Amino acid sequence: MGEYGRHAQQQYGLARSAWSVARAPALLPQVLGRLLHGAVITWHPDGAPAGRAVAARLRLADPAGGVLIAERTGRVFAVGERLGARMLVLLARRPQAPVRPRRVRLPGGGQVAIRPSGARDRATVAVLYALCGPLPVARGQAEYLVSPRRGIGLLARDGGRPVGWAGLLWDEPGAEMVLLIAPAWWDRGLGDLLLRQLVDAAWSAGVGDVWLHTASGDDAAHGAVSRLGLPVAVEDDGAGRTLMLRLKAVPAPAAEDRAVYPAASARVSPVRRDRAAKPSSVPGQ
Repeated sequence: MGEYGRHAQQQYGLARSAWSVARAPALLPQVLGRLLHGAVITWHPDGAPAGRAVAARLRLADPAGGVLIAERTGRVFAVGERLGARMLVLLARRPQAPVRPRRVRLPGGGQVAIRPSGARDRATVAVLYALCGPLPVARGQAEYLVSPRRGIGLLARDGGRPVGWAGLLWDEPGAEMVLLIAPAWWDRGLGDLLLRQLVDAAWSAGVGDVWLHTASGDDAAHGAVSRLGLPVAVEDDGAGRTLMLRLKAVPAPAAEDRAVYPAASARVSPVRRDRAAKPSSVPGQ
């Protein structure tokens, strides 16, 4: 590739990154990671720690609070990379129009309103966490789940009552899915709906793998993940079960449904849209 081709490719990558952040500021760390090739992006809620010996280190004030640190070994950041990263931060600071809750009718009966969740929903997620019991992951505290830059979340309400929450927690190069469904809403399809939204968000963010931790022998959770229509790898050690989806190997389908969480790319969803799928019955997941 000649010099002109490399320059055009860089310009295209920057424009795509800017478009992604403008539509979904919450995905800023993931987009920075793609822009700064080979860099590791970490978020520090209480400010940047002491730097370690690396070839390149870039400190960025996070619009969501705290500091984003980009570090790369081998080569320094070019001037264009630094300017591009700071431009993305400025785009992420732009005021966002509030996302109106999307009302969805569930196949198992009832309607829910779904919207992106944030730090203001800490108490609500804590209520769902208490209803569903301890999560099979060590970091399953409500405070962690709704912390900025840990990931993205979706909150489902029936009127003023929270009935479900789903989170996609970044764990580079993949992401962990967490699902909390109020017991009265098991077997209505809410789990299936929220899982589809999480996978759509991961696909749009360019995440290669997503996984869900659950109890060993939890066939209900396995069924809910299987109904996504994607290949599922299962690891079960007798105490816990991990359900893994590899999104990079999945070809895109011909159609896409509108997601609650803003898409970060033009890629269409990999999830099979099976309107006749049975509702989920994932107790506590």
